[in-house]
Amino acid sequence: MQTTLNVRKAKIADIPFLARIEYEASLPPLNHCFWEDILQGTDTSVLPFIEAQLRANASNWGSITDFLILEEQGQPVAAAAGYTPNAEDYCPLRLSCLAKIAKQLNWSIDVATAFGDRYDRFWGGDSRPFFLTPQAPWIIENVAVLPAARGRGLGKVLLRALLDEGRS
Repeated sequence: MQTTLNVRKAKIADIPFLARIEYEASLPPLNHCFWEDILQGTDTSVLPFIEAQLRANASNWGSITDFLILEEQGQPVAAAAGYTPNAEDYCPLRLSCLAKIAKQLNWSIDVATAFGDRYDRFWGGDSRPFFLTPQAPWIIENVAVLPAARGRGLGKVLLRALLDEGRS
């Protein structure tokens, strides 16, 4: 059977899939997502939080329109974001959008404040750690292939398409 592959730009309807991709991309090397630690005490799991973050356009590591999705037989199996980084704030979340995220997740002001405080402690607040400073004018982030589709070169197909887009 011949596999049909298609690469396309992500759309709003893809947010649940993109949340899964961001989650998968955040797991290595410790098989643990950093959002799990920051979300403690919010009664919110990682996937709904990432979905809310994407809906609020609160990510510094790729918005919905920055993602390319690779489909196999019409089903999404991989995605990655390619974008020009925000030189002012390269931490993962724009805290200026926290109120939008909190509203989507029905967080109280106390929960949102506690989350913001944990986020600041985790990512350094106003400091700009060198390891988060963009090292190029165009960044590839949140690259992942769903576990069931790994080992068949699909990531290479996706990255080639993303690099072509970046060159343009």
